[in-house]
Amino acid sequence: MRIVGPNIIDGSGGFDGETTGINSTSVTVLAGAGTETAAAYGISEALLAAYPELQTVFELFKSGQTGAALEALFKTNYYRNLSPTIKARAKLKNEQRGVYDDTLAKYIEAQRRRLVQKGIRLDAGTLNNILTNGFDNGFDDNQIDAAIMASGKVGQIGGETVGNVSQLQAYARAFGVNSLYNQAFWDKTSQDLFSGNITEEDVQNTIRNLSASTYPAFAQGILSGQSMEVQGSYITQTLSSRLERPITIDSPEAKTFLQWIDPKTGQPGIAPQWYVDREAKKLPGWDFTDNAIATLDSLSFRTLREMGLA
Repeated sequence: MRIVGPNIIDGSGGFDGETTGINSTSVTVLAGAGTETAAAYGISEALLAAYPELQTVFELFKSGQTGAALEALFKTNYYRNLSPTIKARAKLKNEQRGVYDDTLAKYIEAQRRRLVQKGIRLDAGTLNNILTNGFDNGFDDNQIDAAIMASGKVGQIGGETVGNVSQLQAYARAFGVNSLYNQAFWDKTSQDLFSGNITEEDVQNTIRNLSASTYPAFAQGILSGQSMEVQGSYITQTLSSRLERPITIDSPEAKTFLQWIDPKTGQPGIAPQWYVDREAKKLPGWDFTDNAIATLDSLSFRTLREMGLA
């Protein structure tokens, strides 16, 4: 056996006569080539502590048994179940710790800003643990959010999320059902919106369905997106005018007409305008309005005139 280059061992003929016992006939071995092949497949010695199952794979590569090494690699959990992102971050963590720490710090800061904007605040220790685990495991934003909610350490949500919930509450008011939802519903809604379990469109659809069942006579318009504020405006405007105070679709006075039952059919119906105007004068408080006094004065004057006294 003879050395023909810095890393090349070559021999021709039978045994080399030394103590290696290697028959070097037509054998050429590049020292370190196995390690380089392992590296080409993403397997380095630095990874072995984190993924012990790769030890056998690495040794096979080192010994030049590339085929056997690949066969063993393809059976590992590392190869079969870890995404490219997880593998890349694991290599960074084990081979370039300084770069990993810097990249992780930037990731945590970006996520912290995103979460604050969405109204989430956690103690630094909990947040850093969740985000570090998420970074190492290649979590997307929705998976991070789900992990945060699963921690059980999130209080009332504010920021962008609570703004979205406020808009949904206004939407529920417009469809006449906000009073049917309690605070627990809105708290759960804010959590689900943050976690990505539902969308604003999902909640709006739920609100419309409830509104349609609450005001069946207006259901067709409701399900096509026309709010009860719009459809019931003739009622609220008439009542506001007659009672001389603001009346909304949430007002008890309005509910009577919005959920009117047609006496002819016994089914929910849309109360006629004349009926609303007439019945408004029977509501408590109407007697003390200026238009009531004017009406009564007009009736009194007409009575006196018919009696010839005016």
